[in-house]
This record gives sequence, C-alpha cells and structure tokens, in this order.
Amino acid sequence: MTVVGRIGGSANRNFTRQTIRKKLRDDTLPEADRAIDSLRRKGLIRYYRKPDNFATTKLGFLVARKLKEEFQRRNFPDMRILLLF
Repeated sequence: MTVVGRIGGSANRNFTRQTIRKKLRDDTLPEADRAIDSLRRKGLIRYYRKPDNFATTKLGFLVARKLKEEFQRRNFPDMRILLLF
C-alpha cells in the first residue's frame, strides 16, 4: 500500500499491475502479484475496467495516504517540504 500511496493511487486515478511492479524493490518482486490479489480481496483496491487496472477504495486511499506519510517521515526526517504534499 505504500507504493500505491507513492504513485498517488485514488478512486479516480487508476494504476496497473506493471506500475506497481516497477516501483517495488527487487527483493519484493516475487510476492508482488500475491500481495496485489490480497489487497483486492481485503477491499483496499478494486478492479478498474479490466483485470490489470486497479483503483483504491475509500478505505484503501486513507490507508495508502497514511503509509505514505509515515514512509516520508521515517526516510526523510529533515525534509519538511515533503510532508506538505
């Protein structure tokens, strides 16, 4: 969900499975498809038009935004400008 937050995924903006895979680290790529399917089953993301396009649900958007903020705070503590966006 952190990756979805970083790419700005929302209910009105779709993203593809390939986009998520591009943003992941190499060591997490083998679990990517299983994680995406798990997020869909849990109701955090949903299909958007076709099987490889996704959009977040309202709950998924809130979770992704929260994880993105925590990621920025943890990895870039001195850069307060990033917390504004």
